Amino acid sequence: MEPRQLRAIMLYEHNLGTSARQTAEKINTAFGQCTIAHSTVSYWFKSFDKGDTSCEDKPRSGRPVVFDEDLLRSHLERHPDATTRDLEKELGYDHSTIIRHLHAMGYHKIMSRWTPHALTDSERAARVTICESLLLQPHRQDFLRSIVTVDESWVHYNNKTRQAYWVLRGERAPTEPKGYWELLDEKQTINATICGEQLEKLAPEIATKRPKRLSVSLLQDNARPHTAKSVRHILEKLNWTVVPHPPYSPDIAPSDYLQIIRTHLGKELVIYDDHTYYCNVTSANGWKKYWRCTRGGGTRCCAARLHLSPDYKVMKIINEHRHPPPRFIVRNGVYTKIG
Repeated sequence: MEPRQLRAIMLYEHNLGTSARQTAEKINTAFGQCTIAHSTVSYWFKSFDKGDTSCEDKPRSGRPVVFDEDLLRSHLERHPDATTRDLEKELGYDHSTIIRHLHAMGYHKIMSRWTPHALTDSERAARVTICESLLLQPHRQDFLRSIVTVDESWVHYNNKTRQAYWVLRGERAPTEPKGYWELLDEKQTINATICGEQLEKLAPEIATKRPKRLSVSLLQDNARPHTAKSVRHILEKLNWTVVPHPPYSPDIAPSDYLQIIRTHLGKELVIYDDHTYYCNVTSANGWKKYWRCTRGGGTRCCAARLHLSPDYKVMKIINEHRHPPPRFIVRNGVYTKIG
């Protein structure tokens, strides 16, 4: 018999003036021994005496017995960056139970991807237009061989910590806008004059290293020193072509997202998407094929990997960083970790 039905019988007997012991004996006689205990009837009679005649279960403290995965899923849709401790407080389930159900539902937690700027619709359209024009470039192989990339060295300073998000396996991490601080030599700032001087120094070096190539296609970002009038005049004098570059788009500028550097001990590192990698597999012919994140070993070892071609093109990436990028400075191609 359902508990609600038994409570209705108890309420009926209570209203007739039957004692708790007599009510328990009647119920056990009618429905079988051990159907209900005298203490249970006494508990409900006390509630009836207080004027509470509801036969429903009272709200209980503690954690729910049945796990509601739909509730967890809807909460993650609203707050994908919630920690399991936050979910424990909001939903009332045990921390380990939440983790177990998250993995069973196909979720895993990965770090968001940095983007330098939250693009507007017009900036997104400019990316598409410029990329399409470059794809339609005639004599594409000659054009690609003529590209020279230019960028400044940079350093992470007062890094904003990225958030980790719960996403279904196979989905890409969300992006977060990020700004960079630049650290130059003491009392020196990057400006159009310095940019122009660097280009004029670069021109004879390119002529020496590329004697058979007359054309130069300069690929750089849209920083103000790069687009200043004096710099444009120098580029016209050098007869260099400036490759159009969408605003706030370092992900399609090679100099911005893949750097080959060395530590002070001479060890080669790769910087990709703000994270650093070292080569852990080298083929017999010297091809540095597989690179792994420099995050330490043991249980804290990062699962992110890079697969590079012999000319350092990214062929495959397993981007599962669960930690913020390291803080470091690169000067004259030498990597130094800070903080």
